[in-house]
Amino acid sequence: MATWYQRLVWGVLQGTYGKRLKRFYHIRVSGDLDEPRPPFVFLSNHAHKTDPFLLGTVIRYPVSYMANVEAVSFLKRLGGAMVGVYAKKKGQKDIAAVRATFDLIRHGHVVGIFAEGDRSWDGETEPIVKALPALIQKLNVPVRLARMNGNYLSWPRWAEFPRQGEIHIHFSTLQPA
Repeated sequence: MATWYQRLVWGVLQGTYGKRLKRFYHIRVSGDLDEPRPPFVFLSNHAHKTDPFLLGTVIRYPVSYMANVEAVSFLKRLGGAMVGVYAKKKGQKDIAAVRATFDLIRHGHVVGIFAEGDRSWDGETEPIVKALPALIQKLNVPVRLARMNGNYLSWPRWAEFPRQGEIHIHFSTLQPA
């Protein structure tokens, strides 16, 4: 399970920032709303600057997200560590990140991965990272899928500020074979 401080920070963010995000973006949820118990892998598309926080408003368990933390300020890295972010090198193989993923799953965490590996520039879902299916198969845990629509238009990658909009999140769950 998540560490005590990760659960604490997660709960505080859901009760404060999460409520603000839900109102501002009019977040709607559909699909399979029955979350599996940890450990599981959480996969989603990625187009909005704050996608991890948007998803965090509507899911029950704290998620340890795999993310690129290069060129990120010390304060943002510290904040990321408090909510469970762990590092992955951008655009290249990273054995340390794969090991961290296995360790987190072994210790009962929920691991979050954005399947494209980066935010979309045009709102279209990018091709999925080639190594991801093999990683998921080796982890042998349920996979919780979230398909977000409207997140790109609410804060495109090239925009400086967010726009009020409506975001729809559709959930489904795949059980290991």
